[in-house]
This record gives sequence, structure tokens and C-alpha cells, in this order.
Amino acid sequence: MRVHKYFPGVGKKQNYLNNILVLITMFFLLNMYSYASSWQPENALRIKTIESIALSVKGDETVFVVSKIVREITTKKLVWTSALYYRDVKGKTKILSAKQQNIASPAWSPKAALIAYLAKGAEHQAIWIINPKTQVNYKLIELNRDIASLQWAGNGKSIAFVTNSLARFDNTKHAIDVAKDYVNAQLYVIDVRGYSCESKTARVLTPANISILFAKDFNWSSDSKTIVYAYQERRAIPYPVKTKLALVDVGSGKICNFNLPVDQNIYHPVFSPNGKWIAFGSNLFSNKKQATAFALDANVNSRICLLNSKGKISFLANTYNTNPMPIGWNSTSDKVLVYDAYKTNGPQIYSIDIAGNSSTKKISNINGYLDPATFALSHDGKVLAFTLETGQKPAEIFRTSINDFHPLQISQIQPSPHIVKSTIKVISWKSSNKTIEGILNLPPDYTPHKKYPLLVAVHGGPIENWSVRYLGGNWHNGKKQLPFCLEDFLDRGFVVLQPNPSCSSGYGLAMRREVEVGFARADYQDIMQGVTYLEQQGIVDAKREAIFGWSYGGYLAAWIITQTHKFKAAVIGAGYTNLISYMGTTDIPELLVEFLGKPYWLDAHNYNQLSPLFFAKNITSRVLIVHGDADQRIPIAQGYEFFTELNALHKTVKMLRLPSEGHLPEDPNLILSTMAQIEVWLRV
Repeated sequence: MRVHKYFPGVGKKQNYLNNILVLITMFFLLNMYSYASSWQPENALRIKTIESIALSVKGDETVFVVSKIVREITTKKLVWTSALYYRDVKGKTKILSAKQQNIASPAWSPKAALIAYLAKGAEHQAIWIINPKTQVNYKLIELNRDIASLQWAGNGKSIAFVTNSLARFDNTKHAIDVAKDYVNAQLYVIDVRGYSCESKTARVLTPANISILFAKDFNWSSDSKTIVYAYQERRAIPYPVKTKLALVDVGSGKICNFNLPVDQNIYHPVFSPNGKWIAFGSNLFSNKKQATAFALDANVNSRICLLNSKGKISFLANTYNTNPMPIGWNSTSDKVLVYDAYKTNGPQIYSIDIAGNSSTKKISNINGYLDPATFALSHDGKVLAFTLETGQKPAEIFRTSINDFHPLQISQIQPSPHIVKSTIKVISWKSSNKTIEGILNLPPDYTPHKKYPLLVAVHGGPIENWSVRYLGGNWHNGKKQLPFCLEDFLDRGFVVLQPNPSCSSGYGLAMRREVEVGFARADYQDIMQGVTYLEQQGIVDAKREAIFGWSYGGYLAAWIITQTHKFKAAVIGAGYTNLISYMGTTDIPELLVEFLGKPYWLDAHNYNQLSPLFFAKNITSRVLIVHGDADQRIPIAQGYEFFTELNALHKTVKMLRLPSEGHLPEDPNLILSTMAQIEVWLRV
């Protein structure tokens, strides 16, 4: 005020300059606010993961495992913790155990109010028993290696479980025969009766020279006398695995092998409640003309089979996607419950009638993503529980009657989530003679006729697909998560496209089989047609486009940027870039043989023509490579090869090595720091 009074000329000039400064500051702050989104990468790590669910005999009580990320008080580091929850018949929920580590695989006794589960013992994953009403628990058994899965016998007297045949010592000083560098998984049984203080021993049921493949690949008969199991000759067998089916008499230990075709995949065998049939998923076909290498992989092409007491196989009607996985039987033993992917809707639940000309009926009728890893069927086959999430809401537990499918939410464990205001649309476009579908995610303040930067997210597999899921979480599989969150980019003004190209699951076998003749090339065309469609619609800015992919998605992203200059930035997450060296070092060496028809030593030219490494000179994108250094599925050497060449060619490239991480990262500290670097890299 004194300036204005004594130096009026200077005061007016100063006032003018002050006003200009205020306007500039406001403009700067507004722009900072528009860019400095309310969403932060750590928001995605607040979402809890419901890893597994178990129902009581009648389905009126529920136990489930919840994992979350917390910050340690002493180290200040982010760590995973897990807790066992119990919901009683009145709907009240309490925590049964929160201090144990690695809680997993809860299972309800069919005959008593007891729950068995896995958790860390003194050193290894052990079996624990807990009474949910008294919360008294004790360790049933701990071995000198981790126990992987468990199932109660129907009479509640025994538990069968799977563990390695022996403890493996990685610090051996002896040379290792690579052909014998594996440990098989065997089936054991333990009697749970008696006092909790009694020392108990387990009895092995299967020989050491075969291996139980997956956690759900064994099942008790209803009379608790027999166990059916699927196995392979040894765990280290090349992909796709060749599996067989057998029965073991629990009392005598006598094994009966079924004489089934040699080239096969069998998974998740399940006894019917009346004991007359065993249902299982398989690539077995009545039509032998279908038996190509691709068709014989039950991971991409399967159906449900029935085996009767005389060893005769019958084939049930298939699902639309022709790749069903068994859940279990209904209470009357006349229907098999399965799930299968359906376009962008995610896994759907089907009921397959086994009588006469069997028929398939989709019984799930809700809008949302059902996580198959959480499917839990009550022992009487009448009630089903699972987690359900939508684009705007994270996963919670729902329960429904099988005969009247109307799920009701029975949990409330998620924190108050960030309000997702982004818009999700399922779109389609033409590519050659096909209709390709994808998910278009629009930012919160999306305005029509305004062009936005585009991020293309490429899924892995290749026989996987994008489904509509919660935008505010990381892409995850239990505790393993990718360092990437869609909402992170949507809140910063990106449009995100999730295409489901020809290789995708959920659209039927005919669509998937295009990968046999158009590996990478067909997917490239399908994705680029989707990008062109968005440009023609005036939605995206053709000069501001980026691409991201993980696993096969990382490979495809790398391939795409060698074929086009459209993308300004790219993130190659755990992708293979040299198909020949990849096939020789991966733990699934026959994967590419399925898709390309021959191994590289018989078709080196084709392998080279589809390797991004040999076209790297064409790249103009900024390339960020992200790879775990303990990845066995796609060894980190694939990332190093690509980085070394791009660096030598003076391309703009950076590589992030994730210490001690496998194919999917798990360490939340690494995930958070990597998310931040990806966010910066993909600004276009």
C-alpha cells in the first residue's frame, strides 16, 4: 500500500506485473493439477487379494484367505501378509489367524467343524488344523519340504496331500545331470484322528518315478476308499505334458492304471457323488483327425470326458470356447459344473448334462469377472462361492445356489477404493475376414471429438484374453502382479486399448487355431487394425501412441515396433525376442513347436523371421525392457540380447532387471518403483 501511495506510477506498473505473475502461476498450477493426477501408483497396491475360498458341507459357513501389502515398522519396506477369515452362519466375520506366514488352501472337513489349511511351520509349508468356533489350532504335520495342496476324505478321517518326493538341495557341490534335474511330486495320506499333541506320520501312495502335475489333479471317492489322480512320467517333461490317469486304493496302496491313449493331457479328475463316474478335462478326441500338435494341447483345446467303472470313456457336450475346466458335480450326479472363457466377459460357469445327448447350459448370469482361482463348491454340490469384480469395484466374495444362480455378496474386506471414473467399452473392428473384439478404456474426463494419447496393452499367453476387470488394481494372479495399472494411465489422460487378437481365448477354437498359421503376423494385423479404427473415429492422437506387453505380450510388443513406426514408446515386459535361444532355454521348450509346427533346427528361417532381434534396426520407438532375473519361463537372457543389440544400434533403450523375481513379479517394493518408471517412460 505504501508503494501505491508514494510512488503511484511504480505502483500501477508493479500491480500489473503482479497480476500477470498471478495469472501465470494459476495457469502453471492448473496445468500441474491436470497432469498431477489424484491417482498414484501405490493406490493399486492397497487392493487386497482373496486367494482361496472353502465352504462348509452345506455352504452356509465360509473360510477364505486374504493377502495384503503392508509396510514393516522396522525396515519400512512393503511386504505381503496373509490372514485366514471365517464367516459363520449368521453372517459374522472374524479373523482366525493373521500371524502365520503363507496361509493358503483352506479345506473344510466334511464331517466335523474343522478346517485344514497350509501355512509356514518351523521352516516349510505345513498342514494346520483349526476349529473356527474355538480358534484352537495346531500343526498336523511338517516335512522337510513344502506341502503344496490338500484334500479331506469324505469321512473326515484322513487328508491327502501333494509334496515333493524329497527335499532338494540347491547348494550341492556336485555336478548335476541336467536330464535328471527335477523332483517329482508324490501323493501322501495322513490320518487326522487322535490328539493334537500326537506326532503323526504320512504314508506315500504314489511311486517316486511319476509326478502329480497340478494341485487339483487328485480327488477322493465318496466312500473315502479310493483316490483318482492324474500324473506324468516325470515333472521335467517338455511342454505340453503327456499325462495319464490312475486309481489308488488308500488302504492297500494298490494302483490301477487306466489304458488311455498315449498322447493326451488329463487334468482335474473328479468323482461323482454316487461313485459311478469320474469327470476330467482332456484333449482326448473321438475324431483322430483333430490330433495336430496344437489340438492335442489341453491348455488351449479340451473337453470334459467321463470314465465309468469299466474304463469306458464318453465325451460330453462342449462349451462355446471349447476349453472347459471342471469345477465339480451337482448333488444328484447328473451334471458336471465347468468354467470357460467367454469373450471379454471372462470365465463363465456352465452346467453339462451327462445323460443321453448331453447338453451345455451357461448358468452364470451376472455382470462381472469371476475369478476361477477362487471357485469353491460345497461338499453337497449345492452351493458355489467365488470372487466377483467389476471395472469400478475390486473383488469381493459372492455365494449362490447352483440351481438358482443369484449371487449375494458375503464379504466386505476391501479398503475404500479409489473411485474409478473411467469409462469401459467393449468395441469391435474388422481385420481381414474376422471381427476382432477389444476393451476400450476412456479417461475420467473424456470428451468426444478430442484426441487423446493412446496406450495399447497386449495380453500374454498367447492363448489368453482381456476381460473387464477392476481398473484400479494391478494385473495379478494371487501374490504375483505385473508392475502396471490401467487406472494409473487413464487418470493421466490416456485412452487404453486392450485388444483380443486372433490368438485370444474366449472366441472358439477356430479363432485360436489361426495362431498355427499366423503366429505374430495375424496378431500384429489385428492389433494395428484396432489402432487404425480408433484413429478413424477421432478418439486418439496418431502422433502420441505407446504400447505395453508382458510375456507373449512383451514379445508381440517387441515384434510390432520392428514392423511399424507408429509407437513413440514401448515397454517389453518379460518378452522373448530371439525365438531360437528362447526355445533352447525356457522351461516349456515345446511351446513354439505347437505354434510354428517344427523345432528351430528344422525350420531356423521361420524362427528368425519371427524374432524381433533380427529386425531391431527398424525400431524408432523408445524401448524399456523389464525382466525378472529368476525367470525360468522366459529367461532374462532374452532381455539382455535385445538390450545389447538396441544399445549397439544407438537406439533409445533402457533395461530394468528385477532381482530375484520370476516370470511375474511379487515384491511390492519392486512393483511400485517399476510402475513409477514405466509411467515416466510411456509419456508421449
